[in-house]
Amino acid sequence: MKKSESTDLALAESLRTLMMRMPFEKITIKDITDEAKVIRTTFYNHFQDKYDLLDWIYYDYYIKPSYQLIENNMLLEAFKLMIKNMEKDKEFLLKATHGNQESMHDVMFRSYKEAVLTAVNAIGVDLPSINPLFTDELVAEYYANNVTFVVLKWIDMDMKIPSDKVVELFQMMFVTSIEGFL
Repeated sequence: MKKSESTDLALAESLRTLMMRMPFEKITIKDITDEAKVIRTTFYNHFQDKYDLLDWIYYDYYIKPSYQLIENNMLLEAFKLMIKNMEKDKEFLLKATHGNQESMHDVMFRSYKEAVLTAVNAIGVDLPSINPLFTDELVAEYYANNVTFVVLKWIDMDMKIPSDKVVELFQMMFVTSIEGFL
């Protein structure tokens, strides 16, 4: 592991530890650096602010492990892996979202949008040739919004619904057309 990666992980674990003790909005950069035993400059060499660090945590812990599946067009399996990893980290996600849902929405949306863009690029379909409005960006934003909504609802329900039921809902909502529900 490169020194840069180990510093990122140390800062991430510091924030995660602090979030078990206090609300995200009350945590300062000084708190994070003190917990990680690094100087403030080190933090800013890696992240812009604590929201950027939260982005990194969400992406690195839940999205990144599924990238090989996404790149191989195994999207349902990728989503299963994301949800299973989130379920294992339930306590952190509940704390991260409590009182911070807007920020977590943005964090999730950016991560899912990047994942969908990767999937679209891996598939290699020229979407604008189908319809000029039908761009990679539009598709990524559409699905990122939907996945973010479902995951936040699940977390809002204290993640009491088993992960396999969340995956089942994901499969129904994103594979079945609206006509299939009516």
